[in-house]
Amino acid sequence: MPSVPDESKVHAFVADILKRTRAIAHWSLANVPWGVRSAIGLLFIAGAVFSFLPVLGLWMGPVGIVLVSLDFPPWRNKVLGWLRGKQKQEEEAAD
Repeated sequence: MPSVPDESKVHAFVADILKRTRAIAHWSLANVPWGVRSAIGLLFIAGAVFSFLPVLGLWMGPVGIVLVSLDFPPWRNKVLGWLRGKQKQEEEAAD
């Protein structure tokens, strides 16, 4: 019978993914041109599809979606707002 992961470990894993996604989003807004950002995002999404291969993983899907959404202003505001909201939730949960 497979063991069930500890809830605190799962919470820490999700918090780490959100933290890294926020960092990548803010860095890419400042340093990557808009068309290149979408192309990289699509490559990340494709990498998530092939997550059964080493190095690639499911973590690439959300990062790719965020990168693509940053190039479309209506989506950008929603995604950045969602990331800020998640950050506040994580900070409140840590307290």
